Amino acid sequence: MTTRLSNPKFSPELAAKTTIIDFTVTQGGLEQQLLSRVLSKEQKSLEEQMTSLQEEITLNTNTLRQYDKDLLERLSNAEGSLIEDTQLIEVLQTIKTKEKEVN
Repeated sequence: MTTRLSNPKFSPELAAKTTIIDFTVTQGGLEQQLLSRVLSKEQKSLEEQMTSLQEEITLNTNTLRQYDKDLLERLSNAEGSLIEDTQLIEVLQTIKTKEKEVN
């Protein structure tokens, strides 16, 4: 069974009895796949460099999320004046420097 609808609605009975595969393709996804194929054929070192950069971006994004989580936790548990909380100020400085690195 195929459909050209962008977001089809199937009955629960049909969905339970079948496997639904989404073959939607985006322009960005096609560009990324083409770039990866060209790099793998032409210059293997560039492909390895691109892979390591993607891994580094993912790691940095996760680190920033963890810093944000820590900051929110410290803000919610802070007692008294926020300006006098040295640990909170240190966390803010760490987040600021890490965000500059990532950018």
